[in-house]
Amino acid sequence: MLSMLLVLVGLAQAQPQDLPFRVDAPGPFGAGVVVGPTTGVSLAWRPSVWNAVQTAVGWDLSEGRVDVSADYLQSVKVFDPGKAVRVPVYIGGGAEVMTAAPGAFGDAAGVSARVPVGVSAFFQRVPIEVFAQVVPRMRLIPRIGIGADAAVGGRFYF
Repeated sequence: MLSMLLVLVGLAQAQPQDLPFRVDAPGPFGAGVVVGPTTGVSLAWRPSVWNAVQTAVGWDLSEGRVDVSADYLQSVKVFDPGKAVRVPVYIGGGAEVMTAAPGAFGDAAGVSARVPVGVSAFFQRVPIEVFAQVVPRMRLIPRIGIGADAAVGGRFYF
């Protein structure tokens, strides 16, 4: 339900005059990996350099459980230093669902609100994105808690 809401917000934000994230992009869908406290698969839909919806499914290495996240991203500044690369700086909002794991944070599954802040690099000659982000989060269920994660990753666009 939340991911549908994020997609609808992303569609509402898209403008016809938005620049494509790559001049010769084969398509707006990306798939790749994310590495951090949660390491796994990352997917993205990026209709323009200005907005995106990203999701990740991975294994939380520190707590031994599966985490699933979805975020809407809005670029606040896009650096276009030349024809080789575009570099958007973004902020977003989303949610994370964590499965239960023995001995981890009360042994219970949980839900967190997330605010990813990061930077991406899109290369004009190859359909690849690399990114780095910091993600402050507030755990909402089963009890309130504050934390932050950082991650790096890459996606291939098709």
